Amino acid sequence: MSRIFYFGDTVNAVASGNFFTETMSSSYRDSYFNIQFYSDAGITPATPTDGTVSFKATDDRSVNKRYKSIIGGNFKAEDVDDENRIQPTVIGPLIMARIALDSVIGATHFSAWIERGD
Repeated sequence: MSRIFYFGDTVNAVASGNFFTETMSSSYRDSYFNIQFYSDAGITPATPTDGTVSFKATDDRSVNKRYKSIIGGNFKAEDVDDENRIQPTVIGPLIMARIALDSVIGATHFSAWIERGD
């Protein structure tokens, strides 16, 4: 069985900065990170022309969580739909994740989520 966790709201306005998931159970083994950009409030898909995307995750339960880089977690926003891009993935426990967007141009909104399964 899988479960989906969103970063921030289901659809967010593009802005440079960090967006976080809610705290999750560490009992899932596999976590696959996804993002879709839009040219409006979540209806029309768009491919940015510039900017970066960075996914990080943590299994740290302390107040000042240390987020770590993940496989395939850093890429150019314009490569979001590139079928050769490695999908950001965590194999093992995690309890929270964040996405950082920097200088994304060519999209106004995005949706980012993690699919988690056994």
